[in-house]
Amino acid sequence: MSADDIIALPGQPGKHARRAVVEAWQAAGSPRVNSAGRLYGEQKRLYDGWARRLSGFSPADNPDAPWLPLAHVRFVALDIDPTPARIAALTRAGLVRPYSYEPWHWQLPGDVRRFALVTAIPASANATPFNPVEDDMFTDADRELLKDVQNRIRGPKSDIDMLQDILSASAETRMRVRGGRPEVDMLQDILGRVGGTVVDVDEAALAVELAPALAPYLASNLGTLSDESIAALATAAADEQDRRARGRLEQ
Repeated sequence: MSADDIIALPGQPGKHARRAVVEAWQAAGSPRVNSAGRLYGEQKRLYDGWARRLSGFSPADNPDAPWLPLAHVRFVALDIDPTPARIAALTRAGLVRPYSYEPWHWQLPGDVRRFALVTAIPASANATPFNPVEDDMFTDADRELLKDVQNRIRGPKSDIDMLQDILSASAETRMRVRGGRPEVDMLQDILGRVGGTVVDVDEAALAVELAPALAPYLASNLGTLSDESIAALATAAADEQDRRARGRLEQ
């Protein structure tokens, strides 16, 4: 374990810095961090966008200029909103603000060019678990609200969520509409319960009625129809019969 190791900032998801910086930040009370280490590739993207004067890009340092400090790309800098209390605490912890025009920028003292530019986050950097106790971005009321929202979406049990309920309800609805058997549907059941005329599917008559429309297609494709296609045609025919039965009821 070295002070130069890159590790995650506890309670600051997605933010990393060298261990020496993280420990100084923790000694200062772990204030909220707006920006920490920045990979070479991201700095290069920001610089190239600015150099080409692309919309949405601000002035950025060239990561290929060896004379520049590039503290963020070396993972030895943090951007933290300055308050009198934070300034005092971070200064006591050993961090410095080298630029008067960037009062939010804190870094290790000395020539930071002694640290290498970082091109990738090492796998070991994420070994530090997220600790909500150290996260000062949320109050207890915020956490209770978040828990309530999660419960509403996922339910009280973590293995049951709203999506599962929707899928189950959808499957149940399909069973009620089509029935456990494909030849029985909810329309037939309703008609029977209210004393209406139960409309049976007359497959022979339906075949005669559909034959003129299907003949040209079947003549050229009958030998290529799969069992799935035949089943789909049968289902479509049954659905059409149901639609017509509903139309007669509405008249």
